[in-house]
Amino acid sequence: MLDIQFQLNVRKFTHNLIFLFLLVVKRFPKSAKLRIAYAFFLIERLGKKYQKKALEELAYADMLKPSLYE
Repeated sequence: MLDIQFQLNVRKFTHNLIFLFLLVVKRFPKSAKLRIAYAFFLIERLGKKYQKKALEELAYADMLKPSLYE
């Protein structure tokens, strides 16, 4: 029972993180650094299921022409 509750909490937490990232990206659409961070979050934490979305975010960040140090 505890394991199932833990898994549900992790899913809710992950869903909330995705929601927060989307809100912030909407607020700062030209932030390449934020989009890159979101892409890495998708790849590292959510795996192959979100790989396509992560690649889309990286492509969009690239179109923003971030500086080398960003």
